[in-house]
Formats: sequence, C-alpha cells, structure tokens
Amino acid sequence: MATLDKFIQVMFQQDASGMRLASGAAVMLEVDGADRPVTRDVLTKPKIMALVREIAPDGMKDHLDAESRMAFGYAVDGKRVDVEIVHLGDEVEVTIGPAKPRRSSAAISMPMEARMPAAAAAPA
Repeated sequence: MATLDKFIQVMFQQDASGMRLASGAAVMLEVDGADRPVTRDVLTKPKIMALVREIAPDGMKDHLDAESRMAFGYAVDGKRVDVEIVHLGDEVEVTIGPAKPRRSSAAISMPMEARMPAAAAAPA
C-alpha cells in the first residue's frame, strides 16, 4: 500500500473536498472550505516527489522531475481521485481530490451513417 493511500482514505473519511501537499508545508485537507493540517511536520520537495512516485503511472515516473504541470487519475479501495502536480524550480505542489465525473466518449459518439444526410448515405 502506498503511503498516500492512507492520506487519501482519510480525505474520504473526513468528506474533504481535497488534499494539498506543498514544499515547506504540512499535508492539508480542505474540509468545509477550511484547510486542516493532517501532519505536524512540513514536507520537503524530495519527500513529496517520493510519495507521488509511489502512485504515479509507470509511463509518467520518468518525467516527474521535470518542471511541468501533470495530472493523472488514481484509485484507492474503489474510490477514484484526480492528482495534479505543479513542479516549478525548488517548489512542488500536489493537489489530490475526489475524481470529477466524466462523460464517456462512447456516450457521445455516433456511427458515420448517423452523421451523414440520408441522401448522401444512400448509394446511387
């Protein structure tokens, strides 16, 4: 079990709208619009990156050290979360929140015949 799994479980138990890990700060949960610390110790960039590496998709792990903004989905005990990483210089901030509902692309796709007018679809 990844270390962040425990924090994510607490996030759902506390009905928090999100969790933030930032360089030089404690792990924070956002509950009812207020930030609540989950840890006493502040996090360092290397510690945050090690925690994220435990849950990041394999194809993304090699790119985590680059200055960038990345996002991926993750699931713990059947509950999905969205993970966003903003990495700039010596600072890193990771935001984790319950996954937002997404429409399936299958729900909006149509066969080609349905998109073509009947006259154009009929053979001549």
